Amino acid sequence: MKEDPSILASSDDLVRQMLAFRLSQQSPSRTPTSLEVDPWDVGGFSQMYLQEFTIKMRAEPSSLEAVREGKLLHVKDMIAKDSKVRQLVIGTGWNGLHYAAYFGQSEFISLFLEKPDALDVNGAGGNTHRYTPLHVAAGQANAECVKELLRYGADVNARPMTTGDFSFTPLQFCILTLTKHTNPQKALETVNLLLNAGSSSTFRYKGLGITHLLAQYKAGGALLNIVLLHHPQLVRQMTPAKQTPLHNAAGMRNLTAVEVLLSHGASVDARNIAGDTPLHNAYMSIGPSTRPTSERYQEGYMEKLAGSVDDAKEVIRLLIEAGADQNALGIDDIPWDTPEFRMYDEYEDASTIRISPAARFASAPASLPESWTLKQW
Repeated sequence: MKEDPSILASSDDLVRQMLAFRLSQQSPSRTPTSLEVDPWDVGGFSQMYLQEFTIKMRAEPSSLEAVREGKLLHVKDMIAKDSKVRQLVIGTGWNGLHYAAYFGQSEFISLFLEKPDALDVNGAGGNTHRYTPLHVAAGQANAECVKELLRYGADVNARPMTTGDFSFTPLQFCILTLTKHTNPQKALETVNLLLNAGSSSTFRYKGLGITHLLAQYKAGGALLNIVLLHHPQLVRQMTPAKQTPLHNAAGMRNLTAVEVLLSHGASVDARNIAGDTPLHNAYMSIGPSTRPTSERYQEGYMEKLAGSVDDAKEVIRLLIEAGADQNALGIDDIPWDTPEFRMYDEYEDASTIRISPAARFASAPASLPESWTLKQW
């Protein structure tokens, strides 16, 4: 039977269309999402404090100033003279509990929760975003304050807003401000305390779950392990684009996170919506986006990578050792789109084929449409 040229042409068009579609879509594996969220930008204590006392130069109530400076006996003496000192607030309702939580003064917390004129342990500060003292303590990874507030019945799943990306629980707020923490051990203690207290771990931020966020965070390995010990099923957590935590960790060269995820049984051949496996992402982490000479170089992407090229190579080795398919095709109809190909793939033009110089391609016959260009390097 003779082949119909129109069918062949339509087949070529289909491949070109698929490549064009890939170009037009920002693949979830190629678009790192920032972990950092600045509390100043979402109406938190930091923003309030900056506006009230640094910009507006307002006078700080002496009792709250004493909390900030850790003068416990001075505050006790003021309360003994007038218990209503406990009720003093600044800005839009930020009180002594918020102060103690933010500045890490855990010994003041019980003092503000005693009668008369006791504060509400869940009393919120702010207008649009209403943060409880537990939010503030968690956001600063002040573990001792978190422990004390939980002991007095703080709501572990309180939210400052009812809906939206900024509807944080204290645990979520802690995770989203991890890059501001100078003490990873305190962050670990804080996350563990909140999980032990029954905090929900099913939140999303810009489509990413808690495991995806930690998989991208350079010091997130130990935290990721704690989360998975509490909720083992989250090793299979997916974004709307079917990204698993292992996709994120591999794409960020996060060797420690990859080791943790593999130890918890993460699937090495999971596919995201673009058909990519974690091994595709690992190879992409040393691909054109990381080479300044490439038209696809992304300085912002480089800044977010959690590890070195050597880390990426070790991630690749671990994934292959764990059984990852080295010949898995990102798009099944494109026979060269293997994980290794992503080290060389520029995707600069849908009608340009860039083939990996791997030995198996050297002798492979190729019949290309006249409008396509074959580039070797």
